[in-house]
Amino acid sequence: MFFFITLSVENLFHDERINPGAIGSRIRGLIEEFLHGHPQLHVGLAWSRVEGSEAEIRVFDGQHKIAAKLLLCIREFPLRVFIVNSEKDIDLLLVTNTRAGTVLRQVAFDMSV
Repeated sequence: MFFFITLSVENLFHDERINPGAIGSRIRGLIEEFLHGHPQLHVGLAWSRVEGSEAEIRVFDGQHKIAAKLLLCIREFPLRVFIVNSEKDIDLLLVTNTRAGTVLRQVAFDMSV
């Protein structure tokens, strides 16, 4: 199960388990894209486990876009948040995210496509 939401940066946490890497050099290119009015179309991906009345939103994909927007003084970010109930659910997100970057390799499309 998942939902879409826009949240402020104060409500977001980096997920070091699914995406432990640091933000790299791609951030400059994203900043330039945002400055030229070219929005990136993929929303950030996150997960949350509701425990009582508390829930942390853990971002595991889209940190570069969030960081680039922060540097441009944008403080709210659209997210797709998966609701997890167990460690098995988190493991499934980990495997899925890993496969997206290895087996499937995100493909860039030419403008003619």
